[in-house]
Amino acid sequence: MIRKTYMKYKEELIIFLIVATIYTLISGIFFYNTTILYETKNTFDVILDSDSGVLFERNIFVENKDNNKHILFSKIVSIIAYPIFVISQFLSSKIGIRVDYLYGIGLTLLQIAVSSISITLIFSYLKSLKLNKTTLYTIMGIFLFSFPQLFMSLSIERFIYAQLSIILFIYLVHKNKENYLLDLAAIPLFGITVSNIYIYVLNLIIKYKTQFKKYIKHLTVFALTSYIAIIMTNSISLLNTVSGIKDNSAYVFNGTWIEKIKMILFRLLYPSIYFPGNEITTYGVNGINYKMMQTDNINIIYFVIFMIILCLCIASIIINRKDDIVKLSAGIILFNIFMHGIVGFNLLNANIMTIHFGFAIIILLAHFCKNIKSENIKSVNLFLIIVLTTVILSNGQGFIKIFNLGVQILPRL
Repeated sequence: MIRKTYMKYKEELIIFLIVATIYTLISGIFFYNTTILYETKNTFDVILDSDSGVLFERNIFVENKDNNKHILFSKIVSIIAYPIFVISQFLSSKIGIRVDYLYGIGLTLLQIAVSSISITLIFSYLKSLKLNKTTLYTIMGIFLFSFPQLFMSLSIERFIYAQLSIILFIYLVHKNKENYLLDLAAIPLFGITVSNIYIYVLNLIIKYKTQFKKYIKHLTVFALTSYIAIIMTNSISLLNTVSGIKDNSAYVFNGTWIEKIKMILFRLLYPSIYFPGNEITTYGVNGINYKMMQTDNINIIYFVIFMIILCLCIASIIINRKDDIVKLSAGIILFNIFMHGIVGFNLLNANIMTIHFGFAIIILLAHFCKNIKSENIKSVNLFLIIVLTTVILSNGQGFIKIFNLGVQILPRL
């Protein structure tokens, strides 16, 4: 039984271990030299609008400090994060190493594990498409080294947990055509990041179209189970939609349509693969003199390659328009374009939002490759290898820049 299960999921286990090892080695280099990925002296936006240092300082992963955007986040993540916190305190008292350093390592390893699970689930799904092996592993390499996956795996933030809730939901959609398990899976989808509940609704629309009795049955199960979860965790006071809209209105960009289109391409879509355009600016808060801010200053060659990828994704949607996962992936990308591009929520620093849809681009790209005839696959693989090379170069250079900034302003003491 164990051997049979091992042989069935052998490739998935190998992928998980490879991803976890690569991310752990990268994080180890950072941890040995700087605290920039987890401890920023309680200062916001030190790296590309990330709140990692503040979230770490406030210990939102253990303490109940959820808000109307993340109503069940702490309750879900603390199941594992709290033991990590306790173990960090214990080890600190025994070996004399600072508890924040040990806790930072623990949370980072947790995030790496969460990200590795997400990547492994995507691999398992793509494997079911029966892609050419070179195609499959090259696409997975692009995903592994893409900006949002690297950045959110190594920076202590909420986003990587939200991504897992989305990918797990999609994987269950793939595996379960008619199952109330999806209604339960929608609870972490909604609880970790409230706005992601649109994915659950979108899936109902794709699956049942005008079968309104199905909507009522599934929505009733979701409403009852989520209500129980919210009541049991004493989170009912956080369900304040009006307050949530008011609180977030300050982050809406109200530029011209030309400015918005440019930012959608440069600040939202491009960083779903490549390191975002950026500059180091002066700051001067809590002893931190510099921070990295997102700009429109991107690499033109990488942008041209990205636009080709985007065109392939559009072609994939057209070719595979009857496939439910393709529809769901397209819907996820379009929703994020609407929310961050058209509405303008956090468009100025949209790079951090790419974790919510970057994987959908990978799925669409894989579906496009699935339709390529065997005699043409070598040309496609050559293009994918070029993409992978540029992704590694772009994000490698970007992370070296973060590393150097960290050593300068937040060296490990």
